Amino acid sequence: MTIAIRPAGAAHVAAIDGLLRASVARAEEADLVRRLCIDGDMVLMLVATDEDDGDALVGAVAFSRMTVDVAGQAVAAVALAPVAVAPAYRHHGVAEALIQAGLERLEQAGVVLC
Repeated sequence: MTIAIRPAGAAHVAAIDGLLRASVARAEEADLVRRLCIDGDMVLMLVATDEDDGDALVGAVAFSRMTVDVAGQAVAAVALAPVAVAPAYRHHGVAEALIQAGLERLEQAGVVLC
C-alpha cells in the first residue's frame, strides 16, 4: 500500500461523495460538503489515494471557512470535518496523514485557528 496525499480535484468529486456516503453515518455530511464547495466556503480538501491500486481514492479530509467569537471579536478560522477513510484502509494512519498534511498546508497559508 503506497498512499499519496494531494489536493482534491474535479476528477475526485464523485468518489469523494461516494466515500462520504459510505463512511459517515449521516448522509447530511456528504450534502454539507457539497454545499460548502458550491458556496465557496471550502478552504482545503485533500484526498488520499492508493498508488498500488490505480490511484483509487481511499480517504478524504475537508477544511471549511468559519468564524469564531473570541472575547466579542470575530476571528477567521477553519473547521476540520469530515474525515473519511475507506474501511480496508482504516487503522493504517491514513486519517492522521490527511489531517497532518492539511494542517501543514493551512499553516503555510497563514491560517492560525483550526
